[in-house]
Amino acid sequence: MKRLWSISKYAVEYLQYCSSFLDSIWQGITYSIMSASWDPDREGSFLGTDEFSKNLENIRTGLSRSRENARLRDRMNEFSPDELEALERKEAAKEKRQQSFGDKFGDELD
Repeated sequence: MKRLWSISKYAVEYLQYCSSFLDSIWQGITYSIMSASWDPDREGSFLGTDEFSKNLENIRTGLSRSRENARLRDRMNEFSPDELEALERKEAAKEKRQQSFGDKFGDELD
């Protein structure tokens, strides 16, 4: 079998070193972003472990919400405009029933 390339073992080691170095930089940048406090009113901890878990949970929640929104949009495409309008009226009536007396007439009484 004929060799196409002759690569020194030092070149391979150097490329592996560069790869691991860039990987560690990427991980450090990612951790620094994730461990920062995204809430401007909240002071962050020293290593940011609390913030990391909270930010990770925020990302998971956002992704699940966007999946749910995509499913709802797909379901809404199945309805005609008249059916959508009827659903909106039904939702508005349901919200109005759930309001308290003060919420319904509070502005008018003041």
